[in-house]
Amino acid sequence: MGPLDQVLPAHPVLSQQLKLASDDWYVGKSEVAGQGVFAGKDYEPGDRIGIAMTDGDEDEFGDKIWNLTELARYCNHQNKNNVDIEKDDDRFHLVAIEPIEQDEELVSNYWQVARAKGPHSVMLYEGKQVPTSDLSDYVEKEAASRVRDDVYVQSAVPAASRELVRKHGLLSSQALLNNPEALESFLSGRKGTDWEEDEEAFRQRIEEKLKDTFWGDAVKGPSVFFGDPDPDKITDAHPLRKLKAETVRVNLSKLLRDYPKTRIAGTELQPYDPEGPEHQGDLRHYDIDMDKVREYAATAPKELWKHYDEPEGVRYASNVPHAQIITPSGGIPSEYLELQE
Repeated sequence: MGPLDQVLPAHPVLSQQLKLASDDWYVGKSEVAGQGVFAGKDYEPGDRIGIAMTDGDEDEFGDKIWNLTELARYCNHQNKNNVDIEKDDDRFHLVAIEPIEQDEELVSNYWQVARAKGPHSVMLYEGKQVPTSDLSDYVEKEAASRVRDDVYVQSAVPAASRELVRKHGLLSSQALLNNPEALESFLSGRKGTDWEEDEEAFRQRIEEKLKDTFWGDAVKGPSVFFGDPDPDKITDAHPLRKLKAETVRVNLSKLLRDYPKTRIAGTELQPYDPEGPEHQGDLRHYDIDMDKVREYAATAPKELWKHYDEPEGVRYASNVPHAQIITPSGGIPSEYLELQE
């Protein structure tokens, strides 16, 4: 297991090169930590990948011994895991708990492993003990360090939708189509405003955008700013004022740790050039990474909003760098949100 490299001997072959252990999995360089285990083929939830631990004797203190296999030894930790362990008589199997694609890294949750093996038991790899206390200590220190460095972005929701956001999280326009309760609240909050529309019109508009390769991302994920808006640009005509919106902070670092397939679809990262080519999508709209998010988050609001020129407030953030956060579900669960009190 990744963080245990400090207490376990390095494997002479695996430390030097990628090794195919079987058709089911292999060990290779990990973006999580050191080396990791990767799927040799596609898996569905419930599929067994291989043996993780086998039954051993008791040690001198009467504690149960579990022997780690190579598969378990190189399986890294993530809070949002895609595999778990399942006991079957005298062994534990590594089992997929969500769809896993070939060449995707397999990650377990070390707390779940510790609970599964139970108290009064120890884990050995190549005859050497894997200290459970070191495991827990590593995870706790890693979590504390990450919280200090977490990056937040922010969105806004009508005050009337606070409780629904607590319940359903921040939903994309596409996700709203499949959530009648949230969709009804969303449309009700726009009644009497410039953005009022009925359900049929809303569905038609979103479905048309989903067919468009350029506009599709705009409705697949909630929109976020990289920081506070420039207060001088948020006039009474702006949508944030007209919709009586409240700020919602999003812990983007935590979200990406738990949902690593999340995309940050950058939007209007450059101002529109009226003298430039007709189509400027690739120049203004493209996926960005967390380093770029940090760069934008450290930029002063007046700098980010300097090209916004909508005196009538027709558009939300034209020519202002922002992003759509596109998760596998199309929404951001409430556990990653901090609502304004």
